[in-house]
Amino acid sequence: MTTCERESQAGETRASYSDDEFGYRDQWVEGGGQPYTGKDYGGKATEILTTGLERLYSAPVGFAMHDPGHFELIVRILNKL
Repeated sequence: MTTCERESQAGETRASYSDDEFGYRDQWVEGGGQPYTGKDYGGKATEILTTGLERLYSAPVGFAMHDPGHFELIVRILNKL
């Protein structure tokens, strides 16, 4: 993972976040996503797949244009199913 700023999710749009939940403001935000994509579950999981699926469903063209690497990852995963 790249060096990035750790950001609390408590102030974000989803009210269910608690003060101890963190995501990473890095390439996910630069590609039009949100820090929640890089949410850290103690090194065991992230939200990369779930937020990618959400973006693919809600705005596929914008997702492909603004974050082609994440878009390609999600499409490749779906093609393996």
